Amino acid sequence: VPVQTLAGLLMVGGGKWVDAQIEGATDIASFDVKGLTLFFFGLYFLMATQDIAVDGWALTMLSKVNRSRGPLCNSIGQNIGYFLSYV
Repeated sequence: VPVQTLAGLLMVGGGKWVDAQIEGATDIASFDVKGLTLFFFGLYFLMATQDIAVDGWALTMLSKVNRSRGPLCNSIGQNIGYFLSYV
């Protein structure tokens, strides 16, 4: 949960900055490539960490018989979340 909280705070806190960087760049010299790269690297690092943690949690939560269904549950959950975000 702390990784998800950090990622959420990063998105909320950095959203206006990223928007200003993308919309405010009038030419290539004013575009902050390093800053945007670091921002999205940090965000993707946190998301990858969360994915690994969820996979490890599924291994400890599911019985040995049902461990092969872990990726299926993860995929279904992601699709349901994706669908609900547009409803």
